[in-house]
Amino acid sequence: MLVFLMLGVTLATAQADRVTVHVLAPMRDGFVDTSKGIQDSIKDVSSRLGRMREFQLVDTREKADIVLTVITRGVGVEAYGQRMSYREYFNNTILTSEPVLVNTYWVTTVMEVGQYRKELLGSRTREGTSSMGAWGGCAEQITEDLQAWVVANREQLKQRSKIPQP
Repeated sequence: MLVFLMLGVTLATAQADRVTVHVLAPMRDGFVDTSKGIQDSIKDVSSRLGRMREFQLVDTREKADIVLTVITRGVGVEAYGQRMSYREYFNNTILTSEPVLVNTYWVTTVMEVGQYRKELLGSRTREGTSSMGAWGGCAEQITEDLQAWVVANREQLKQRSKIPQP
């Protein structure tokens, strides 16, 4: 019985050390602004985050330490350039500059922690016209960048989570 109790305490402590993340599509005028591609990328990113020990996925924005919005995805420079030409990109988030070639697959997300916003971009360049797992590679790059950000900012995140939520 003591072993089960100790195991439960250890698991509860491990859960408490995890950063909660909610992954979603953008909202516009009260509607979910999504597409099949965005939904596929949400699944890709969520699946990878679910396998990382630092993170726990949650089902609402209110339960999350970090909100990760999958904004859009595309292939090539034309679509990427259109993304950058949008002047007030997702509440004035600072954009990442990335060289994009014709066969570059990319997914752009915005990480939010309170008022802080940062774009996380995943991109993969492929020879030929087949994606050959490029979308999954984009999701992997995004989750690795998120993981690196969390490691660098763990103390700030802990302090934020101690502040009572309204």
